[in-house]
Amino acid sequence: MAGNIVDDLLLGSIEYAVEEFAPPLVVVLGHERCGAVSATINAIRTGTQPPGHIGALVDALRPILTPFANDPNGVELGVRANIRAQAEALVEQSEIVREAVEHGTTAVVGARYDLDTGLVTIV
Repeated sequence: MAGNIVDDLLLGSIEYAVEEFAPPLVVVLGHERCGAVSATINAIRTGTQPPGHIGALVDALRPILTPFANDPNGVELGVRANIRAQAEALVEQSEIVREAVEHGTTAVVGARYDLDTGLVTIV
């Protein structure tokens, strides 16, 4: 899913998994050079709106990525910020996930996948 945006469909899938399978770990995995982050940073920098439903993705990411739009390393900083924001959103927006975290049965972590090396780093 582009941008790892937490929405009702994603929450439903994760809640189902947490309820039915009690996974010890839920990982929000982003990756370097994320196209959704790049598109959003570009839209912020240029003041343009991408075509079609891509605009909805950009609109969802804009609040998270605006602080990094003018930074030369904005895409990488934005990738990391979005991973953290979406991991937090899972816990904040889902009572099922939040209760599993509070009871210590499930942990939610964010991680970044390096496309060049295959290295996964917790963020």
